[in-house]
Amino acid sequence: MYVLKASGEKEEFKPQKLIKSLVKAGASRELAIQVAKEVEQQI
Repeated sequence: MYVLKASGEKEEFKPQKLIKSLVKAGASRELAIQVAKEVEQQI
């Protein structure tokens, strides 16, 4: 699965990268993991 970055580049979807970004934005690690799992299921 690939995602399109803001720069226009395509990159393989990496759940760990999403988790890291969510935690950096203030989410708890548990919530970030849950969100990443839900995103993976929907894409």
